[in-house]
Amino acid sequence: MCTIRGIGRLSRCRVAHGPQNSVPEGMFDDSIDLVVWGHEHDCRIVPESVAGKKYYITQPGSSVATSLADGESIEKYAVSLALQHKF
Repeated sequence: MCTIRGIGRLSRCRVAHGPQNSVPEGMFDDSIDLVVWGHEHDCRIVPESVAGKKYYITQPGSSVATSLADGESIEKYAVSLALQHKF
């Protein structure tokens, strides 16, 4: 178990498909510990570190195949994150 102070949830493109249709991975400040990135097909469930930042990104992806894209051919997962507030 780890202590998480801040969580960000994003449902925008992580991969740049054009000059202004994605969000850079490094745009969050240090008040965030974990970013849950939605909207992408690829399932990258293991939290990944971001160069020069203290937070991690997890990208659950779609839990079922939704298109014929390459990212849909990899193994799919569903994720449950339990949070507990300490007083």
